[in-house]
Amino acid sequence: MVLVAVGRRPYVDGLNIEAAGIEKDNKGRIVIDDQFNTSTANIKCIGDVTFGPMLAHKAEEEGIAAVEFIKTGHGHVNYAAIPSVVYTHPEVAWVGKTEQDLKAEGVQYKIGKFSFAANSRAKTNLDTDGFVKFLVEKETDRILGVHIIGPNAGEMIAEGVLALEYGASAEDIARTTHAHVSLSNRSSTSSSSDLFSLAHSQRSLQGGRAGGDKWQGHSYVDFLPIIPPSCPGYSYLVLSPKSLWTHNST
Repeated sequence: MVLVAVGRRPYVDGLNIEAAGIEKDNKGRIVIDDQFNTSTANIKCIGDVTFGPMLAHKAEEEGIAAVEFIKTGHGHVNYAAIPSVVYTHPEVAWVGKTEQDLKAEGVQYKIGKFSFAANSRAKTNLDTDGFVKFLVEKETDRILGVHIIGPNAGEMIAEGVLALEYGASAEDIARTTHAHVSLSNRSSTSSSSDLFSLAHSQRSLQGGRAGGDKWQGHSYVDFLPIIPPSCPGYSYLVLSPKSLWTHNST
C-alpha cells in the first residue's frame, strides 16, 4: 500500500460557523487571537481547524491552555517546542529549527551528529539505520533543533523537546548520564556542537577516571568499553583529536 499526501486542510464542514459569525482566513482556517478567541464572543477554537501544525498533541496542549485562559486568565503553548513524528520504518522525528530555517534567519550554528550504526543497542536489535542530529547556536551552545531518523525516534525526541522547552545547551545534554546500553545513550554524544569531539568535548579527563589515571586536560571523543574474555575488568579505548590511549582497569 502506498499513501500519497499532497497536503492537508481544515475540515469545518457541518460546524455551521458562518451562522455563528466566525471568521475564516483564505485557507479555510478559523481565525483566533493569542488566547484562542474567535471573532465571535465566548467561542474559542483549538486544533486542526486553526493555525499551526495539525497534530493531536498540539491540539491537546491548546485545549489545556484554552481552559487555563477561561479559568485563570492566562495560558501558554510553546509552538517552538512541538515535536513531529513520522511513523515509518525507520521512524523520523524532529523538533525545533532545521538547517534551512537557521540559514534563512542568518543564525550561526554548529552540528552534532551520531549514527545508530555505532550504537550497541541498535546493533543488538539489528536496526542500525539512521542517526541523531543536534543543531546548536554557535556562540551560546543553546540547542535550536533536534532531528532523529532511526529506531524509536518518536520516543527519543521527547528529550529534545524538554531541552528546547528549558533552553538547554548541548553541554547540558552531554553532561546528563544516559543508560548504557540504550538508544538514547547516543543523544548525549551527538549533542556536542563540535564534530571532532562530540558531546564529550565538554569534558576533560581531569585526573582521569577512578584509580587516578593521569590523562589531565585532554578532551576526548568517546570511550569504548571493551571486555576481553579473560579479563575481569574493562579496557578503555580513549580517542582524542590528537592522541590515543588504552587503559586496563581490573
